[in-house]
Amino acid sequence: MRNLKKAAIYCILKSKDTIVNLCVVIILFVFVCFGLYSGFLKQKSVPELTLLMYVLILGSTLIVANSMIVDLTVKDKLSNRLEFFMSSGIKIKNIINSYTIQMLRVASIIPFFIFLVFYVSLDFNYNFMEMVVFYITTALLAYGEIYFFNVISFSARKNKLFKNIIFFGTFIVIYMTGMFSKEIVKFLVSVNIDIIHGLVVFNVCIFAFLLILGMIKIKELNNEKVLKTKGEWV
Repeated sequence: MRNLKKAAIYCILKSKDTIVNLCVVIILFVFVCFGLYSGFLKQKSVPELTLLMYVLILGSTLIVANSMIVDLTVKDKLSNRLEFFMSSGIKIKNIINSYTIQMLRVASIIPFFIFLVFYVSLDFNYNFMEMVVFYITTALLAYGEIYFFNVISFSARKNKLFKNIIFFGTFIVIYMTGMFSKEIVKFLVSVNIDIIHGLVVFNVCIFAFLLILGMIKIKELNNEKVLKTKGEWV
């Protein structure tokens, strides 16, 4: 398992697409820092900035992680590398778990600094532990999404379509949340839901949902079935 994790991290860091996406997220981080310290973003209310922080943390994590899913999981399936791992006696469940953990580790580096910059720059009306719980549950949600899509990728046949779905789906969610941030905040206020507490509950519920779906799906997978499912780049 240790060799599998080393192989996964090596392939991730070797991928040009992953490096490009990491650079994009770093540039985004620089703009966020500039916006906060210049006062440009502080024109928004604290709840709106809290929602923005959440979208940036989760969105940047998933953008990088989803590129890794395509570059590692999907390409392993299309190449003979997956067959090599399985012929060594490694089960598909162990491959998925190793890939998911390594992807989350790499993808969550910059988002962690985004969280720190917001935490230091804004005057949140929450104690330190509440903010830690908020960040941990957001990371858990990212883990659940990466795990779920890793499982799905091993049974998907049209891999290019699968790539487009996860990429464009992530961008659409980020864009729509940013466009309707005021409306979302107003709705939460109208129903008397605190934004941080509401996001924590949301994170836990969606994480549990994705994890359960992934576990149900992974029960249907085994080494022989995965190798028989031939994927195409269409």
